[in-house]
Amino acid sequence: MDALERLIKHAEGDTGGSRRAAQFLLSLWNGDHYQADLQALLYVDGDMHRDRVEVFTYLYTNNDQLESLVTESDLQTVIYSWGPVFRPDLWPQEDRREHPIQRTC
Repeated sequence: MDALERLIKHAEGDTGGSRRAAQFLLSLWNGDHYQADLQALLYVDGDMHRDRVEVFTYLYTNNDQLESLVTESDLQTVIYSWGPVFRPDLWPQEDRREHPIQRTC
């Protein structure tokens, strides 16, 4: 799928758009480990937006998962470059945000 290939290539870069492409792909690939900030995903150019919509629509329409289209090897550069950014569980304890609401019961 051309749109997916373009997103992967873009995500391998080091720009703000690359970060957003990586966030989208990694969250679709393994949402339990890689968290996406949906608001941040809004700030992309038209071409990237269309590519993301095409990939998302394909997955939705075919009731499929990204893992059926790419392997960990295909995403290796993206995982290495951006993975830790979207994995709060890997951040040092002092960098983690505490939930603003503390339960008292």
